[in-house]
Amino acid sequence: MGDLTWRQREILTRMRDENEELVYESGIGYIGLERVGGSVVTALLRLVAISLDPFSTVGEFERYTINSVGLELLNVAGGEKEELE
Repeated sequence: MGDLTWRQREILTRMRDENEELVYESGIGYIGLERVGGSVVTALLRLVAISLDPFSTVGEFERYTINSVGLELLNVAGGEKEELE
C-alpha cells in the first residue's frame, strides 16, 4: 500500500486515538472543530482507510470512521499498534 502523508497519518491517528469521526460536507471535512481539506478526505477514501457510516448520513453531511485498513496503514507507517476488536 502507498505511504501516508503527514496529514493523512495525523487524521487517522486522531480518529483512532480520540475515537473521532470525520464529518464531510460540500468538499470540506471536519474532525471536531478542525478543518480537513477535501483532498485529504478523498485520499483517505481512495486508500480505503475510512468508511462511510450509512446510518449517520443526514442531508448533505457524511460521517466517516477509521476502519481496519486505516488501522493497518497506521501500523505500517509506524503508528502504535492497536488490536482490532
